[in-house]
Amino acid sequence: MSSQSKRITLSEAAEIIKDGTMLTFSGFTIWRRPCALIFELIRQKRRDLHLVEVNSGPHSEFLIGAGCVKIWESCWIGHELYGKYGANLSRKVKNKEIIFEDYSHAEMGFRFLAASAGMPFIATQTSLGTDIHNPEYDMLRRAGLRNGKNPKIARKKYETMQDPFYGDGLQILLPAAKVDVAVLSVQQVGEEGTVRIGGQFSPILKCAEPPTRPSWWPRRLSRRMPAHRTATQHYPQLPGGLHRGMPLWRASHGDVRVLRCGRRLHPQLLHADAHSGRF
Repeated sequence: MSSQSKRITLSEAAEIIKDGTMLTFSGFTIWRRPCALIFELIRQKRRDLHLVEVNSGPHSEFLIGAGCVKIWESCWIGHELYGKYGANLSRKVKNKEIIFEDYSHAEMGFRFLAASAGMPFIATQTSLGTDIHNPEYDMLRRAGLRNGKNPKIARKKYETMQDPFYGDGLQILLPAAKVDVAVLSVQQVGEEGTVRIGGQFSPILKCAEPPTRPSWWPRRLSRRMPAHRTATQHYPQLPGGLHRGMPLWRASHGDVRVLRCGRRLHPQLLHADAHSGRF
């Protein structure tokens, strides 16, 4: 093992995520979700998590059903072709056991784009004229959480202004998604922590783009296999782990931690577990 090895255990990686952490995940609905870490967070009985996502899926259904989540900000949750219904979230909302904040799909992507660029907000015309921008449906405000006490929660859900440059009319200003931790599934992890991401990208990658360190990855492979690269700080390797991994990036400090997936569950099994309550 290299002296620069970044290996840690799955349990240690889960301990990075404390009660009350604001976090997000890579992937899209049922694809590239970090289920090994999700199950470990449930085993450790994590509580009061604040999930901020573009599109959610079974991983969040598990966390929500297990009582780990206090706040959910997103645009959709479900299991794609395995059942377009977030049963656990629906039950929690109905019983007033969770705070949910609704944005459009594009708006959530823009929020992460703003965060990756270091901008406090971003302008768009997405969802103009919809009830997403109805002040009555600002659920974080109704819960008294837009009071400025939490620096990661914006004081407003959105703001409006007229375009001052080209006269293109009303614009919606959206706050950046300033999460504490981003958990990503990736295909390759180098011994010293370099991550290579291939295949389907996700808007969440925008929140995990610290300066890359390609010197950690062999230059000949970087030239022959161009792909998204970034640097990591730690990763645990589990017995029987597949090549897929999960980098865990602490957004507020600009570092990356990587988790090796011990197994990959079939989405049908995930769907069944979500409804049965077994984890």
